[in-house]
Amino acid sequence: SQRSLLIFYLQTNAEIHLGANSILKLDIKDFFPSITPAMVTKVMRKIGLNAECAKVISGVVTVGELKPQLPQGFITSPKIAALTLLSAESELHRLAKKHEWNYSI
Repeated sequence: SQRSLLIFYLQTNAEIHLGANSILKLDIKDFFPSITPAMVTKVMRKIGLNAECAKVISGVVTVGELKPQLPQGFITSPKIAALTLLSAESELHRLAKKHEWNYSI
């Protein structure tokens, strides 16, 4: 079920940090709502989907008529959001590896 998958996802992310001496949590203000269908389509194309598939997926994972956006609460939103930040995430990964930190999105 979708609830089971969500619990698994949250538990898996939390397990990464078990035993840590400290935890830093950052939040990008209005992050999900700032991701537009065009951004989703672009990232889907970047990972190899054809234009039609990318547009369909973008339409399924974004909501809103006046200002379509990636919604908070959809199980797909965190992963789609992470894909839109691939270049920033690769820098986070490099820093985490260098300093032996664990991180999750």
